[in-house]
Amino acid sequence: MVYLWVVAGAVAVGTILFTILRLSRRRSKKRQAPRHSGDNVVPFRRKGSTNKPSAQKCSFCGKEELLTFYAGDNGIVKGVCKHCKPKAEGRDMLPL
Repeated sequence: MVYLWVVAGAVAVGTILFTILRLSRRRSKKRQAPRHSGDNVVPFRRKGSTNKPSAQKCSFCGKEELLTFYAGDNGIVKGVCKHCKPKAEGRDMLPL
């Protein structure tokens, strides 16, 4: 009879230890940094601010310069460099 009580106590102690170890593992995983579940997730990183605007191609001549944008006849937006600006104003394009 004493043997039965010793076995029951050992099982109870083993169950309690198993539960405590399992809970401590879950807590340690929660403390770690969260990991993304997919490979297609890209972290957001801020870029340093560049105050200089980038050069784009002119719609008329194709040179890469800073552009002024105009609305064409059909509402199409066209980027125009400073050399082609008189052409755009001659076609009565509206500046944006």
